Amino acid sequence: MPANRPNDKYLAQKLVLAVILPMVAGAVNASGLVAVGLYTSHVTGHVARIGDGLSVANWQVVTSEAVLVLAYLFGVMVSTGLVQIAMVRERARHAVPLLLEAAIVLLYASWAEWQHDENYRTTMTVLLVFSMGIQNALVTRAFGAVVRTTHLTGVVTDIGIELMHMIFVLRSLLDGGLRPMALIRKLIDDPQWAQLRTHISVLLSFLGGATLGPFLVRRYGQSAISVLVLVLCCLAIYDLLHGI
Repeated sequence: MPANRPNDKYLAQKLVLAVILPMVAGAVNASGLVAVGLYTSHVTGHVARIGDGLSVANWQVVTSEAVLVLAYLFGVMVSTGLVQIAMVRERARHAVPLLLEAAIVLLYASWAEWQHDENYRTTMTVLLVFSMGIQNALVTRAFGAVVRTTHLTGVVTDIGIELMHMIFVLRSLLDGGLRPMALIRKLIDDPQWAQLRTHISVLLSFLGGATLGPFLVRRYGQSAISVLVLVLCCLAIYDLLHGI
């Protein structure tokens, strides 16, 4: 029914935001560690290593880490630009960034036989970091979300804040002498509860992807990670047909 479409679209956005994209990010991050020895969305760590390199005048470390930070930044800029252009032209906003990320993941899966070559490792690391910038900007720009799907420091921080808020709400409700069912309904109706569920979903989904990605790589080889390409392409097709 037409009246249900806005709600259906909202649920689709929440599914993509809280479940599918964090799973992809977790799989890419953890399998990237197996393949190239580096977590690919850890910009904080890259900046910290730049500082460490500067402190001992290790310019090789400074340069290599700066390239990764710039790759992530460029991914964010490209994704934001693609979404903005699609909005102006009134086309599917998310399909092109999703397909671009899918192409990078496919390249990563297809180059498995060269994974011990140093040039491969460098190139692939830069591309994977770039793809994480694409995804993070896609979620932030297109969904207007405060959640980041490629790293979890902020997510865990939000979970802690929201849990403490819910504890205070629970204490207040208990002092009010509410019956158990009424108390549960009050908790569920609290806006912080919906945010808490979303952030926990992101955390668990990322963990699931971070478990599945390395398992597939170790069990079936790096080409097995191409299953993520199918996931990203399905999301892009859904966006083209229905809009996310």
